[in-house]
Formats: sequence, C-alpha cells, structure tokens
Amino acid sequence: FSIRGERMILGTLEGRIPLSPGLQGVVFTDAGNVWRPGERLGARDLRASVGLGLRFLSPIGPIRLDGAYGSRFQTYISLGQSF
Repeated sequence: FSIRGERMILGTLEGRIPLSPGLQGVVFTDAGNVWRPGERLGARDLRASVGLGLRFLSPIGPIRLDGAYGSRFQTYISLGQSF
C-alpha cells in the first residue's frame, strides 16, 4: 500500500541468527507512519509489521529476502543493508 506525507517516523528492530557461512536468518519488526504539516501523529497512529528473512552475504553486499505481515503479507527482495 502507499502512504504519503512530508514527515516520517520509523523504528526497526532486527535479530540475526547465523545459519551457515554466508547465510543468516532474520527476525524483525518495524513501526512507523508519515504525516503532513499541521497533522498530529499519536502512538495509536503507528503502523507495525513483523517478519522473517534470509541474508545471503555476497561480495557486493547482502542480498535480502524478507516476508512481512502488517495489514497483509508481502515479500521483498533487496540488496544492501537496511540501515
């Protein structure tokens, strides 16, 4: 889904578990939202998700494969660190 705004708050907590050389398992949670100037954002307005993933450590950086559930289940494939 898409959300729009000019200001953002985002928090991420991630735990990594070595599975084998070059492979890590990941458990994570994210919470955040966006808003426009003049709007108020409260703790009840935060959107959150939880997920599991794998990190393949390659010479060009980690290749990330994640599955997350917030308002619906989504999968993501990305390259590099998340932060």
